[in-house]
Amino acid sequence: MFVVFLRIVTTLFAATLLWQPISAGTFVSGQPGMMTWHAVGAALAMFLTLPMMLAGLLLLVGGGTRWPLAASALLLVLVIAQMAAGSTRVLAVHLPLGTALFGAGMAFAWWSWTKRAGQRRRSGRAATAVAR
Repeated sequence: MFVVFLRIVTTLFAATLLWQPISAGTFVSGQPGMMTWHAVGAALAMFLTLPMMLAGLLLLVGGGTRWPLAASALLLVLVIAQMAAGSTRVLAVHLPLGTALFGAGMAFAWWSWTKRAGQRRRSGRAATAVAR
């Protein structure tokens, strides 16, 4: 059940990240109003990391792996850094970080739809017994 929540949130996050280069490109092409929509997309991406962290926490409590929670927290930090670089027009950081965020967000969303996302982690004792 928690994996469904994670899938929804990561997919929305990925869609928001897909919107960002579209809105930026349209702005650069001569539609200055698109900068507002680019900023709205950035704020939405930041806020979507919070339910992603909640989904990661719920998965962890439910016996899942801990990396989705850690990845969500890291994405929150990176999105905030991305927003800071964009608002101060430090494009040498903003553009490559945006590309990295796009790749990470797409990979996270893709992973959430795999079978592994819904699997529980094995306890240390069970994993040792299986390895023997």
